[in-house]
Amino acid sequence: MKKTLLFLFLLPLMAVGQALLPTVWNFSTPGISSPPTGWTAGLGTNGNLTYSGAANSVGGDNISCRLDATGEFLTIWIADKPGQLSYWIKGTGINPNPSFTGVFSVQESADGNSWSNLRAFTSMTGTMTRYVENPASTSRYIRFFYSTKESGSNVALDSVMIKSAPLPPLLLAVKQGTATLINNNTFVNGNAAKTLFTIQNNGTGVNLNIDSITVSGIHADDFTLGAFDSSTAFGGGTDTFSLYFNPGANGSRFGQLKIYTNDTERNPFEINVYAIGGQFASLPSNQVPNLAINNVRSFAFNVSIGKATGAEKYLVLRKQGGAITEVPVNGVSYKRGDYIGNAQVAYVGTDTATFKPNYILANTDYSFAAFAFNGPNGYENYLTTSPATASLTTPNGQPGNYYSTINPSSNTFITDLNGKIRQVDTIFYSNYAPVVVNNYLARDTSDGKKVVNCVYTNIAYVYEDPFLWWTGQGANPATLTREHTFAQSWMPTNGGQGSGWPNGPNGREYSEYNDLHNLFPAHQLNANARRSNNPFGIVANATYTSPTGQGKLGTDASAKIVYEPKDDQKGDLARALFYMLVRFNGINSVQWRLPAGQDINLLLQWHQQDPPSNLEIARNDFIASTQKNRNPFIDNPTWVNRINFSNMTYIPDLTTPIINITAPLAGANWVVGRSYPITWTSQNVDTVVVQYQANSSEPFSTLVTLPASLGRFDTYLAVEPTNAARYRIVSKSNPSVMSTSGLF
Repeated sequence: MKKTLLFLFLLPLMAVGQALLPTVWNFSTPGISSPPTGWTAGLGTNGNLTYSGAANSVGGDNISCRLDATGEFLTIWIADKPGQLSYWIKGTGINPNPSFTGVFSVQESADGNSWSNLRAFTSMTGTMTRYVENPASTSRYIRFFYSTKESGSNVALDSVMIKSAPLPPLLLAVKQGTATLINNNTFVNGNAAKTLFTIQNNGTGVNLNIDSITVSGIHADDFTLGAFDSSTAFGGGTDTFSLYFNPGANGSRFGQLKIYTNDTERNPFEINVYAIGGQFASLPSNQVPNLAINNVRSFAFNVSIGKATGAEKYLVLRKQGGAITEVPVNGVSYKRGDYIGNAQVAYVGTDTATFKPNYILANTDYSFAAFAFNGPNGYENYLTTSPATASLTTPNGQPGNYYSTINPSSNTFITDLNGKIRQVDTIFYSNYAPVVVNNYLARDTSDGKKVVNCVYTNIAYVYEDPFLWWTGQGANPATLTREHTFAQSWMPTNGGQGSGWPNGPNGREYSEYNDLHNLFPAHQLNANARRSNNPFGIVANATYTSPTGQGKLGTDASAKIVYEPKDDQKGDLARALFYMLVRFNGINSVQWRLPAGQDINLLLQWHQQDPPSNLEIARNDFIASTQKNRNPFIDNPTWVNRINFSNMTYIPDLTTPIINITAPLAGANWVVGRSYPITWTSQNVDTVVVQYQANSSEPFSTLVTLPASLGRFDTYLAVEPTNAARYRIVSKSNPSVMSTSGLF
């Protein structure tokens, strides 16, 4: 099926300015969330920003860019004539034979508006392949663009490089210190009184003649020029000149340098100068007018920032459980995740935007405050009066009518529940990070980094995007793996690697292997490997305790080896185990049971002691949004009382009034003029009313009122023949409790 709708909400990941040539990016250094200067990635809203694994990458870093929707792109804005373009690419996402269908385009543009194809892929193999293109000398933009997505096909892109064009006879370059400046870009002078620039000729055979250097702009009077030579030799010849800054007022001061030479392609060479009078930039003339919060769910919502006239940038603070009184400090450069007092930076950027805060909990109060500010790094001036504010309380769990057909008082409760939660959209094990970690579990932390904690020990894994899984000691800095709470070896379908596990006979992963309700991030060395497939229990004599003091391996009071996680995961894991038993028991006539060493009564105790937290409730809603099923024991904690998890049999609710007719059964052939017994079973009902209906067009008529404990009434069938007769037994004190026979 073709998907030709363009994503309306792309996540633009960008660095301001143009890329100097040569330029290259492998998507791991720097990370995908902080592209090199001049590179912009629009990779959708699903969090799947990268692929991992050697098969999807080149160069040994195991990371590539993932493009998986119509309209997603990677664009490079370059500062000069391009040389050769090279890249590695493959089709992915098809199981079991990776390939590609659809249209994926490699394009060029002179202005970033009109695009022409360098190459259009309508098929690709599942192996990383290198391609080389030769862009036009006038092109200043290169774009990798998913023109038409077809279901099942994605693209992995890696190691994109644009070389410099061959050197011409005359090539003007301007430097400040060791940094090469880009024509018509901004140079931050700050409050330096004197700045030295170097003019260099990188050509191969023509002298560079400097005709003049001028200063203009709205604050031109603040700037003066030092002397310079009129010519610069070729082959690395250089000259220098100084720019003097004497501000006429405090705040932001702007000028423009123009260097006129005989380099016709860069004549004039323009430098926009951003200088600061005093310590800080000018204060914005207007504050952010509003913040809007929408699309609110228990696990996520969006925040939109109103545009402030006269502001260069915006900073948004976030706080949980209270109003924001904190304000940013002038001259301090903040990154997303940094703290100001008890408030955290949720967004900082140059444009108004709609952003999605991460790690949202159910039934929790959140406050936001937005500030306009001006100034480059180190010279920020924040407008702190009357910031735009917004607040909300996220909803509690949102099962809606998901369980409308489930009755815990019914003898078919377990079967009905199994049938309900069996309806899923499989999320492959390899997609756990892009789906769950990137979209929900990862939290912002200081210095623009992110953090995910081990569920057993609370050990933090702090990282810069992309998120990586542990692949072996020393292989990468990652520490976490995907922990199966219901251990793989406990699963009756797991016959070992020789059986093809975790893939079934059809070549696809078993659902029990990748079920998101059962998977949690755990520290490999200090938690996952220690727990192994040991049962959970209370450790009386520890043989290992993690560095946090939480997460222990040892023996319990009966000398049995058990693993004990941190307290606030105990109820979570119990509910995950209960879910797995109900979800998979009976599929293909296979019985699911916990191993003999796992104390079920202890799990029930943990379930009571550690009820569903706001995090667990939100996580359940999030998984329901993508895997399309729910953990019923998070939504309905008392339902564990209806199931004997030792043998997966139903436990009746001995306090609930119940009536069940046992005769006549549907389709019974009773003859008019004869006497027959109406029988029933009941629980917690004192008196019943026996009623009869000849067909659906007539009302039920009352025959007799009896003690419920009799369980029987012999009736004489003295009516006209019918195939639509029914009896009904109704509780006299509570008419909503009743049972009706099938048609006979």
